[in-house]
Amino acid sequence: MKVLYASMETAPYSKVGGLGDVAKALPEALRRLGAEVTIITPWYSSLAGKFPELQRTQVVHSASLPLGDEQVPVIWKAPLDLPPDNRMVLVDEPRYLSRERPYSAGLDPARCSQEPHSSILFSKAIAEWVRNSGERYDIVHLNEHQTALAAAFLKAVPGAPPVLMTVHNFNHQGVYGPEALGLLGVSPEASYAGGPYEFFGQVNFLKAGLWHCDLITTVSKTYRQEVMSDHQFGLGLEGFLRSRAERFVGILNGIDQREWDSTSDPNITPHFSAQKLMGKRLVKARLMSEMKMAGDVQGAPLVASVVLRLVEQKGIDLILAVADRLMERDAMLIVMGEGRGDYSSSLNRLQTRYPGRCRAILRYEEPLAHRIIAGADIFLMPSRFEPCGLTQMYSMAYGTVPVVRRTGGLADTVIDAREFPREGTGFSFGKFNADEFWTAVSASLDAYKTPKIWRSIVRRAMHRTLNWETSAREYLDFYETLARRHKLAA
Repeated sequence: MKVLYASMETAPYSKVGGLGDVAKALPEALRRLGAEVTIITPWYSSLAGKFPELQRTQVVHSASLPLGDEQVPVIWKAPLDLPPDNRMVLVDEPRYLSRERPYSAGLDPARCSQEPHSSILFSKAIAEWVRNSGERYDIVHLNEHQTALAAAFLKAVPGAPPVLMTVHNFNHQGVYGPEALGLLGVSPEASYAGGPYEFFGQVNFLKAGLWHCDLITTVSKTYRQEVMSDHQFGLGLEGFLRSRAERFVGILNGIDQREWDSTSDPNITPHFSAQKLMGKRLVKARLMSEMKMAGDVQGAPLVASVVLRLVEQKGIDLILAVADRLMERDAMLIVMGEGRGDYSSSLNRLQTRYPGRCRAILRYEEPLAHRIIAGADIFLMPSRFEPCGLTQMYSMAYGTVPVVRRTGGLADTVIDAREFPREGTGFSFGKFNADEFWTAVSASLDAYKTPKIWRSIVRRAMHRTLNWETSAREYLDFYETLARRHKLAA
């Protein structure tokens, strides 16, 4: 099975969020199952001189791609120093694609004009590679709206393989004004009501990709139901998705248990396991010392929340709302992440109000994230919505009991210990409000005070199997089904 896997970001080179982790771990898991996977992703200027294995490259294709009225020269290059089975194609184009980081929203406002140009150009680059690289892929796997248009462009490629499109977050759809049709090279008549591009008078890149692809996947079964049934989640695409329900499936993401393994993680000392939990207490003690926190290592629960971005979606406002009550219960709190200034200011004030008991780490550092997740007792993830979520899985792998909102992948991965005392791996709540959240947090604090019950929850969480092999087998099954149907239809 020969797969072309397209993503705007991939760890460790250009990771911005969870997609970057997935774009590394899923191709690796597929390769372990025997698939031949090539990742196609943009070359970013920040990669120059940073990763030795990417510095020596060979130009494998060049072409000029139409973008509105202009022809844009593009180079496709392959790194020479990656392992033989780790195939990668880097798309290099300095004006729109090879910027500092994947998404222009993270750059200065003056440079945000790169969208929608970069998404259109990258999608065209994917289709051009399939057309003229000489490679014969069985499947093209697209991710998010930045690659979605490739599904439409591939319809014009003779003998193009079937396309599987994964949506990791329906909040990001790539919606632009009608003028985007000119950049696409599509006539205004193509934006007819109810058609692939039209979206309430605008142009929706994600909808166009979903319209033209052969199979749609999203990252958990519960999120699939949510985006088809509720405008809050589908954001205008719920009706369209219902019409495609027979070829729309939910496949839960997994975690790379080689990187998130409490028995071998190089970021923590000492290592520990579900059978030998004493090491976890020592990791907690070392973390408290590193964070200059005062408290009883055994008696005071250490509560943590680690996010890449401090944004409204992650429920930071709920954490702030219950912080004083946490302090009244003699807990300690660490919050790590970077993002909205008002959240950062509130967390700083909290840290000042509770010195030695509350720490705000207003940046994201991967090694420190490992130490916080491994050293904490309780992990907070009260998301407004969460298509899949990976951090709750990381926390369970390290015996850090999650408290989550019952939404998306959080509902699919965390079993509430109040509802299912013998199977529970964490605590969950339903409505997005501080009182329901506090009830779940308070239940976790009560359980912590009963060591026998707590150890049972911790061990069940650590034994939960949420690795990529299970998910990769599902993807591989769908790849094979699509490829088989494609050959029969040819």
